[in-house]
Amino acid sequence: KHLSMPKRSRRDLMAPLPILDAPSLLAFLEEHDFKQVHAHTIWHALVQKDLASLQELASVKNVPKRLVGLLQGHFALTTSKVCTVKHAKNGQTTKLLIEMQDGAKVETVIMH
Repeated sequence: KHLSMPKRSRRDLMAPLPILDAPSLLAFLEEHDFKQVHAHTIWHALVQKDLASLQELASVKNVPKRLVGLLQGHFALTTSKVCTVKHAKNGQTTKLLIEMQDGAKVETVIMH
């Protein structure tokens, strides 16, 4: 008899997980017995305080220090990277090639 592995989603295969991935962060908080409200505190701090690392969450009011340590082992601020940037000669557009965590590449254009 042939055994097969259960199918896993792309999210299951990603490591570290993006901290802005709501389902992943909320599940993590529940799994580690933290209140879900911490997710909103974390997201607010990341956006409003422009934090450069997850470690900086330790200075955010109402984010437990123990949680910060756990987050650093499972999450990242960003999981994609900019591969190339091309500016149009007229200066009106910028084209970005972004590599996602799973290796897929996405091209986007910013219109100034």
